[in-house]
Amino acid sequence: NKSVLANDESTVNIERIREVKSNPDVITNRTIQPSIFPVEQNMGGVTLNDVLCGRGGGTNGKIGNRRYRRIVALYHQEYTAATRKDKPLIIKIIVEQIRQTGGRFLKKEEHTGIIFEIGDERAECKVSQALRDGLVDCGGRSVYNYSSKTVSIAEKGCEIKSA
Repeated sequence: NKSVLANDESTVNIERIREVKSNPDVITNRTIQPSIFPVEQNMGGVTLNDVLCGRGGGTNGKIGNRRYRRIVALYHQEYTAATRKDKPLIIKIIVEQIRQTGGRFLKKEEHTGIIFEIGDERAECKVSQALRDGLVDCGGRSVYNYSSKTVSIAEKGCEIKSA
């Protein structure tokens, strides 16, 4: 089994958390907007680093999604111990970590099958939900406790429901 994480991604980046806490502007000023053009047309298609949003086997087995789940699991302990003020910063660090390796957060439109970039706000919703509700690693084992809550994040324009 090859690890889906690069060497520098196998531990929580404590220094980055401290840096962002002391100066939140270093991360909050960078925002990727949702794309209006399909990924195939403007960005060369889906890559191994991309995170495909959605449920089921179509997304779970993708290398980018496995890597994403491992990164989220690494930061879970820091997130649960963080103050309410610091939790959004940890979420932004995770999104940043995916993006720094060329990863994007993509969603396939159900009716057309066209893939679009969802942007940072929705990506942060996805990360936040994963940190709160738990996730399952590649072998089907629970990484941390799963909650069956329904969460609405109206201020970010998304509603995320878990099973």
